[in-house]
Amino acid sequence: MRSYVVPLLIGMATTSSSTRAKLWASNGLDIFLQLLSTEDPQMQVGLMRTLDIWLAEDHSRVENRLCQREAISQLIEVYSRLCKSPVSARSPVMPQMLDSLKLMLGRSPKVAVALATGGLVPPLLEPLTAGLTGQQQQGTSGGNAPILRAKLLEIVRIMYQHYPRPKEFIMKYRIQDVLLRLLETEGRGEDAVKLEAQKLLNAFHINVLL
Repeated sequence: MRSYVVPLLIGMATTSSSTRAKLWASNGLDIFLQLLSTEDPQMQVGLMRTLDIWLAEDHSRVENRLCQREAISQLIEVYSRLCKSPVSARSPVMPQMLDSLKLMLGRSPKVAVALATGGLVPPLLEPLTAGLTGQQQQGTSGGNAPILRAKLLEIVRIMYQHYPRPKEFIMKYRIQDVLLRLLETEGRGEDAVKLEAQKLLNAFHINVLL
């Protein structure tokens, strides 16, 4: 039953403002957040896209709800599981979920700050640092795939740009060390990763030769 109901709800939320208003009155956004925490990964892709669309169409109200502690915890839990899952890393799910998160953070600096201060940065860095320290499970591409590393770095950069205490952000997560090691270890054909790492370093006002 759920496999039919969830796509129907997603369709309703992306249809019109009047339909979204009815969903809002029925706590539809809260239902979407709950489903995001319990659904299978492929369904999560549709749910995240819908939340981003809803944020774009009804920005102030949805932003305020997404910045509440419970919603932030739900989003962090979803992405923490995603970044730790070798299965998700090998599937199309992870890049699509990262794309939706990037769009959401780009639309809302408040959500970006709430997620950063709430604890999203370490899970996003974990696939990067795992690849650097050799902790990644054998036979998985995980965050070690160039496209995923580049997307992860883009999201971290967006959170940094909106973070109210930039120096704290740098020191707390030791991101500079991760970036320098990425620049040292990336091979040919991985220019996108180097570019994103360099953008972050430039934001830190650090000059690094590629």
